[in-house]
Amino acid sequence: MKRELILRDQTYAQLVLGLAASAAAPVLTLLLLLTMTRAPLLGWGTLWQLVVLSLGGAVATPICFELFGWLQRTLVHHGDMQSSFRPDRKYAAGKAKR
Repeated sequence: MKRELILRDQTYAQLVLGLAASAAAPVLTLLLLLTMTRAPLLGWGTLWQLVVLSLGGAVATPICFELFGWLQRTLVHHGDMQSSFRPDRKYAAGKAKR
């Protein structure tokens, strides 16, 4: 409904969206493991993996947007966009003709 507000054609917005989503998934997984009293291995390697994963997701997101846009332009049929409604036509009020 509000497609123009999503900024789907701006690379910067796509990078930020990919970075946020790629960082949120492992952080939420880690949070879930910690709340279930599991003992995941945490350290500098974990932080390094989070940074690399987040940056990789940020770079991959605009590529995916381009790929899916190309697939949509290629595979989706766009029918005739003309309407049979003419705004200059006048309709008679009252009884319909039989």
